[in-house]
Amino acid sequence: MQNPMRNIKQYKVQEHNIRVLLKDEELDLLEASCEHLKPIIITALNTGMRLGELLSLKWENVDMNREVITVTETKSNKIRYIPINNLLKETLKCVKLTNDRVFCDNNGRPMESIKTAFRNAVRRSKIRYCRFHDLRHTFAS
Repeated sequence: MQNPMRNIKQYKVQEHNIRVLLKDEELDLLEASCEHLKPIIITALNTGMRLGELLSLKWENVDMNREVITVTETKSNKIRYIPINNLLKETLKCVKLTNDRVFCDNNGRPMESIKTAFRNAVRRSKIRYCRFHDLRHTFAS
């Protein structure tokens, strides 16, 4: 009798290394980032928001008086409330109000992707292996 499982490929388990940036690496990344990327990185490091949540964030969900961000478009479809610290508050005050979205390009259009800008910043900062999601891990640590 033949094994009925003989033609089924074995599932490969991928190891996910959790990468947390050191303080010096955070500073190096910010220094190597272009101006439109810096507020996004600072927001990610201070809120733990996912990239999609950041790029879809609207000003109506940022309450500077109560110092809270309401995240409505989440992976789990559950609303989250994230406190705004002083550094984040000062950073958001410097972001231009050109659209209903918080993060826009130089022409005032909502940012769709930061892949190239982030990759270039990582390369210029000489940080070894860093993904945008690692900023979320850094916040959580």
